[in-house]
Amino acid sequence: LDLTGYRGVVAIGAYAMDRLRYQEKIRKGQKNTAPAVVFLRRVMADPRLKAGAICHSLWLWCADPDLIRGRKVTYAHNIVCDVENAGGEV
Repeated sequence: LDLTGYRGVVAIGAYAMDRLRYQEKIRKGQKNTAPAVVFLRRVMADPRLKAGAICHSLWLWCADPDLIRGRKVTYAHNIVCDVENAGGEV
């Protein structure tokens, strides 16, 4: 997917993000390989793009702590443990 046409990405809330981070095969020590997480890694690595999260959508970021660690974030109160465990600054 070519990201040149994007200016940013806003992830929706609700439980869709939990489903989008699902991966069929899990290997210890391997980063999450779900297509949405791979896409989000590319977005977050591109300094021209902005990323936003609504409600439970930070679950997608939590699938790879490198995406959230050390960032100041807001979140739905019932996922605070997930965000803190991924290193987000709440």
